[in-house]
Amino acid sequence: YDQTTIENWLTLIIEIIEIDRTISKDGRQYKKITKNKTSDAIIYASAISTNRLLITRNTKDFSKHDPSIRIPYQL
Repeated sequence: YDQTTIENWLTLIIEIIEIDRTISKDGRQYKKITKNKTSDAIIYASAISTNRLLITRNTKDFSKHDPSIRIPYQL
């Protein structure tokens, strides 16, 4: 597949979420609590504030026990 085909396909399944005040505020709070990197805190806050699940294999920085997080390939 060429790059244009792939980019067109990705636009169907990926939504860009702008960082707004709520995400920024929630990200700062999450970072204080977890001591995670800013990028991880923003990722988490973006998922939470838009009522989405965070799907990640990064169990080092995200708790698999958090109900808003799913770890793929794990039962």
